[in-house]
Amino acid sequence: MRVGVLLAVLCVTGLLVGARIEWERFAAAGYLGVFAANLLGSSAIVAQVPVGIVIVAAGRVLNPLLVAGVSGTGSALGEFSAYAVGLVGTGVVERHRERLQKPLCWVDRWGALAIFALAAAPTPFYDLAGIAAGMVRMNAVAFFLATLVGRFAKAYVLASAGHLLFGQVAL
Repeated sequence: MRVGVLLAVLCVTGLLVGARIEWERFAAAGYLGVFAANLLGSSAIVAQVPVGIVIVAAGRVLNPLLVAGVSGTGSALGEFSAYAVGLVGTGVVERHRERLQKPLCWVDRWGALAIFALAAAPTPFYDLAGIAAGMVRMNAVAFFLATLVGRFAKAYVLASAGHLLFGQVAL
């Protein structure tokens, strides 16, 4: 099972990184597109997927609060891929322990607060925190809720920026 989870996560990451996805088109699909983009984008481990552009573009024409809600939910669900890697792939992940040292320390010490702060921050290193949460066996519900609230806050800022800066301009 461990190998299956790791292979599935690696396959999703490889497909998302290798595919030539026009992420901004997800915004044209409305709230469902925003949800799908965030779910897929957050499923990729340690690979940067430009879902921020989807959030800004959707915020331009949709309700920023609802955009943040579906974005945060999709992202929180997608981040379970990193959590699963930490949970089942401890042996594989141990080889990269020095890269995970700070996130491990933060998650072990502050738990959901660390997850919330890292999810809300504009940083590409959140996957490391998700892996660390799985490694320390953080409660899955606490992980999900902290990620949801953090990603909601981040998405609300982006969607509001799209609404305020570009909402009146036809692009």
